[in-house]
Amino acid sequence: MLLLLTGTIDPSVFNNTNVKITVANERLKQYVNSIKKYIDTELFLNVVFVENSGAEFPLEEIQSYARQKNQNFELVQIKTDVAKTIKFGKSYGEADCIEQGLLKSKLAQNEEFFVKCTGRVFVKNIKKLCGKNQNVNKFLFRDDMDWCYTLIFQMNIEEYKKHFFRSKEICDERKGIDIEKSFYKIIIEDDIKFKCFRSYPNVEGVCGTTGTMYNEKYIMKNFFTKLGLFSHNPLNKFIYKTCAPTFLKVRAMFKRK
Repeated sequence: MLLLLTGTIDPSVFNNTNVKITVANERLKQYVNSIKKYIDTELFLNVVFVENSGAEFPLEEIQSYARQKNQNFELVQIKTDVAKTIKFGKSYGEADCIEQGLLKSKLAQNEEFFVKCTGRVFVKNIKKLCGKNQNVNKFLFRDDMDWCYTLIFQMNIEEYKKHFFRSKEICDERKGIDIEKSFYKIIIEDDIKFKCFRSYPNVEGVCGTTGTMYNEKYIMKNFFTKLGLFSHNPLNKFIYKTCAPTFLKVRAMFKRK
């Protein structure tokens, strides 16, 4: 199975659109650190990093590191529409990275399924999420928000090409339509078959959009995932809108004590 990592090393190319972490050298170190950790899992034979700012990257170092683990590493640097990325937001750039990565990657040509991860962070429980059932589509949902988790998902490559290459044209962060809402819309409208991850991604790193830690409230979110609250189920809309506020109030009361 293929691991496809997306990234923007130097966001100043896109006027730092909706990005809190903007220093290119800092971001590069985070990408390199994350990529090495994914290679260390030895879960994927082929690892592809798709980068859209054209910044320098230590390709030979990472290829050598991958070879030591009997894996292949490929860098795909793409040219994306700068004006559209600035206008519609980084979600447009993210969707374009996935699209061009799958089209241009040599390692992707002989693969059937791929796992996509945001390249600057590391999903510590990725083996648990993707180690089994590698030939099915996998997502996490928030039906009450019409939202689909895109930091990590697993997808059939040909299905992705058929359905999701239009996702970037739906993205418009000015209107609150990010890549997560774009994916949700496509999955529902096209009736794409999938399973939900049975654990919540335990992500190591800082969110580039908000500047907060990804694993904040991980234990609670993982518990909700086990209950099926991140699956696609119309009942979940009712649960989140009625039961969740009560749960949070009770939780806050216990915290004060």
